[in-house]
Amino acid sequence: MRDVLKRLDEKIYEANKIKGDGFIEYCIWIDDKNEKYIQLLNNDIETKRKGTFSKDVVYSVSKYKDYKDVPITKPVGINLKTGGEKLDNNNGTFFRAALKHYCEQ
Repeated sequence: MRDVLKRLDEKIYEANKIKGDGFIEYCIWIDDKNEKYIQLLNNDIETKRKGTFSKDVVYSVSKYKDYKDVPITKPVGINLKTGGEKLDNNNGTFFRAALKHYCEQ
């Protein structure tokens, strides 16, 4: 793995979705340089259009924090299983909701 990553704590955050009802559950990871990352955990299942995302990826908070108010179409994250980069166009809006919530606390 590129950096040593570990869960910051056991806290699970809830971010309101950008569009529609419901929320996204996420947690925070930290690397050996004290950089924080967001991992998407769950999508509120009470919604009509649930959507899907990759759960084995973390995204850099510092890399994307300036984009929390604009669409993030193809965020690049770190695959927790392989340590390599992962690009997934399904994750952008879900990640943005979590990023916006985390940055505004």
